Amino acid sequence: MKQSTKRRAGRGLVLVATLGAALVTATAGTAAAATPGQFTLCSKGGYDSYAAFPDSHSSTVVVPDGQCITLGISGTERYEIRIASNDETMGGGTYDPREGVTVTTVKDGFFWS
Repeated sequence: MKQSTKRRAGRGLVLVATLGAALVTATAGTAAAATPGQFTLCSKGGYDSYAAFPDSHSSTVVVPDGQCITLGISGTERYEIRIASNDETMGGGTYDPREGVTVTTVKDGFFWS
């Protein structure tokens, strides 16, 4: 695993609000807009990644760098999500199936769209 992807819990939690407009602008076009009922994970940071759903003790398959997966997850219940690489949590958030989400990993973290 690349040194740049190693993060401790306190330093690894990267949320959209802290990424700023520069990162979003720099990575524009790497992910499609969110679609209700769909969870999409795109690995674009030079490393493989996956999403874990702690409440249901489940996770996605490992998504190789440069690829995306989309899961159909519907309903009205919100889901806690952890984004990870090589069993190291990078951060997380909440998925609302009514809105859908696309999560894209980048060199120093990830962003939601």
